[in-house]
Amino acid sequence: MTDGTGVAPAEEELRPGFGAQVSGLALDLTPLRRRPAFRRLWLGQAVSFIGTEIAYVAVSYQLYRLTGSTLDVGLLALTHLVPLLTLTIVGGALADAVDRGRLMLVQQLGMVVGGAGLAVNAAIAHPRVWPLFAFETVTISFYSLGVGGQRALTPQLVPERELVA
Repeated sequence: MTDGTGVAPAEEELRPGFGAQVSGLALDLTPLRRRPAFRRLWLGQAVSFIGTEIAYVAVSYQLYRLTGSTLDVGLLALTHLVPLLTLTIVGGALADAVDRGRLMLVQQLGMVVGGAGLAVNAAIAHPRVWPLFAFETVTISFYSLGVGGQRALTPQLVPERELVA
C-alpha cells in the first residue's frame, strides 16, 4: 500500500493510535438506551443471574459446613446438570408454544419458590441436607424451562439492526 507518492508508509503510521484501539473496545449500549422494555429485561436478568450465583455459592458452602464432604458439594452440581441437559430442550419447545413473557414469569416464580425453600432451610435451627438438593433442583429446573423463552425474547424487543449491539 502506498501513500500516493509511490512510497509505502512506515508500519507505525498504519497502526491505529492508543485512543482508537481503546474506543474499539467500547460497548454499544444503543439498545439499552433506546428500548425501555429491553432495558427492563436486561436489568432483571442481570439481577436474577447475580442472585442465583450468590445463592449457589452460599448453598455449596452451607452443604460443605453441614456434611464436611466435597463429594456432596460435587453431587450438588448434578442437580444442575441433569435439568440443564433435559429440561432446556423441553423449555425451547415451550417457548415456541406459549407466550414467552408468561413463561418467563413462571420461570422466575419457580426460582423464587426454590430460593425461598433454601432460605427457610437455612433459617431453621438445624438445617437439613436433603432440602439443599431438592430446592436447588427446583430452582435450576424452572430456570431450564424458561431460558429458551428468555433468549428468544430479545429479538422481539430489539430491531434487527441493533441486535448485534
